[in-house]
Amino acid sequence: MGKELMAVLPLLIVAFVPLASGECLQDKDNATVPNCFDWIGPNNEPYFFPHQYNCSRYWECNVAISPAYPACLRECGRGFNHTVLYFDESVKPGPTCNYPEWTNCTNKSPECAICEAWQTCTVLDDGTVTCSPDCKLDNHCGGPGCPECINGHCVDPECCTDADCPDNYVCEDGKCHGCLSDDDCDSDEYCDNGQCKLGCRDDSGCNVMDCSTCENHVCVDPECCADKDCASNEFCNAQQICQEGCNENSDCTATDCSSCDMNTNTCKDPECCVNDDCNAMECSTCDNLVCHDPECCSDEDCAANEFCNAQQMCQEGCNENNDCTAMDCSTCDMNTNECVDPECCTDVDCQGGWICENGVCGPECLVDTDCEDNEYCNTVEGICKEGCRDSPDNCNAMSCSTCVDHVCHDPECCVDDDCKTLDEPVCYNEECIPGCRSDEMCPGVDEICDNAYSNCQWCNMTGSATDDIGYCDNGCASNQNCDGAQSCSAHQCITASYNSLQSIYLTTEKCEECGSSNSEPWLTMFIVGKDGKTGPSNCTTNELDHVGVIDYKPGTKVTFEGEDDKSALGQCFQGNLQGEVHMVRVTWSGSGTWAPKNQEVTFTMSDPNSFEFVCKLNKNELSPSQNTAEGDCSEQFRIKV
Repeated sequence: MGKELMAVLPLLIVAFVPLASGECLQDKDNATVPNCFDWIGPNNEPYFFPHQYNCSRYWECNVAISPAYPACLRECGRGFNHTVLYFDESVKPGPTCNYPEWTNCTNKSPECAICEAWQTCTVLDDGTVTCSPDCKLDNHCGGPGCPECINGHCVDPECCTDADCPDNYVCEDGKCHGCLSDDDCDSDEYCDNGQCKLGCRDDSGCNVMDCSTCENHVCVDPECCADKDCASNEFCNAQQICQEGCNENSDCTATDCSSCDMNTNTCKDPECCVNDDCNAMECSTCDNLVCHDPECCSDEDCAANEFCNAQQMCQEGCNENNDCTAMDCSTCDMNTNECVDPECCTDVDCQGGWICENGVCGPECLVDTDCEDNEYCNTVEGICKEGCRDSPDNCNAMSCSTCVDHVCHDPECCVDDDCKTLDEPVCYNEECIPGCRSDEMCPGVDEICDNAYSNCQWCNMTGSATDDIGYCDNGCASNQNCDGAQSCSAHQCITASYNSLQSIYLTTEKCEECGSSNSEPWLTMFIVGKDGKTGPSNCTTNELDHVGVIDYKPGTKVTFEGEDDKSALGQCFQGNLQGEVHMVRVTWSGSGTWAPKNQEVTFTMSDPNSFEFVCKLNKNELSPSQNTAEGDCSEQFRIKV
């Protein structure tokens, strides 16, 4: 008989290809043929059993083989090198044949042929064969009745149908029972100790009255359940008996507020329910279901010299301001109910310009602030009059305007900005006069001077009648008025001389929180040179800072000199210091803390043979809180390198 096998490697699970259709083994080995109809699934799925004792064989239950006789015995083919294969029951749905070492099967004695394919065969030492379990399905249990398979054993129940039980008993789960609950009895019966008896089960079984009840399985039907079950003059009492009288307020309808006295079950009809039920007086009220009629409701109910008080009784006196007519503003004192007539009602009632305040005539003012902004207080007369006050803020046409005898005095000027003409730009003794206080007040202060200095001027204080007012004189005011490499000296544009300042340099030792090249702080310096024929020589720099460069970085040496630094050096560009530097005042502007190396700032002159002047500052470092230091340079100098 041919077999179809798959080529596989050793030690791998082998999928068995069964014999050709219809080729079942004819020799059944005397083995018990399984009843396949017990095992084939509802959708005719095939089912496979191992052979009772031969591990190479197995049973196939399949209606496709034969609907009438679906049991077929098959044998596993050969494996690699014709190795014997065993049926592997563990692989579902199957069939699968595998190498013996991969299966849980041991060939047994042919004596096991007596066992069912679904049983386990055990051969005892004496050769006796046992098959277990006794059953797996109920239909494995034969005999009369309806035996069941329970835990592998056939068990005969007490009953199979109700017919197997006594009368009024039923068969449930193999045991006879009478009634287990009321539901096992007819609707007009109840279950009592396994017996159905005639009677009600609960209140729902009693329906003669809405409130009928079931008591000891007997319906109890009262005379009434609610007032509606009784006559119109009766109510249903607690004993559910109709009784004459009322039981609730709604039973009493003589008035809107009639009520039922629950002690006597009789209706109580009061004199009134609401104020509208009482009409003896306009303000009569219903108090505690009894009408209350006062002596008066309003003053109109009383005599002309009386009023209606809070107790609604007529009382002599006033009750409101309208009752008092001696003055237009007479009032009624509500505490004493007497009229109060003041000295005045309006200012017209007072004399001498006084005013009426709180019913009393008094002065219009005591101080200036009692008057309008454009008035002052005449304290003699006690009235406000138009005019300025002695307060310095009362006259504000000019910043220095004053009030004299209550009249504002406005001078020509208070400060220079009040003088609008170029010929008289200075304010002196509240008058605009010719002159200047600074170079910026002179024409041409921003111009480049021509050779005759006809287009530029500076403020000359020489011979001035006052300390701070001079006159505009022709000449340069600063280096900015001089062309090219020239500098302004004695208000003349000159080429640098040997006595002129050439450069300033210093080295930064520390600069903490000093910002970046866009926001770096800077130094300014006031430099004092040697005295000349006309007095001390000095100059002031502008901001010593190179734009876009970090000048004050630790370890950095920075130098300011020449045409490129003309703007930063300011007055000190080629400034004539008479060839020497005696003192310098250094000011640090901006954030951070700065310290120069060795506390030194160095100056050089145009004279190539001159010394370098080294100024040692009197402070180690400068910061926003201590931003100025001075250095004495007269004794500290060294040979120029």
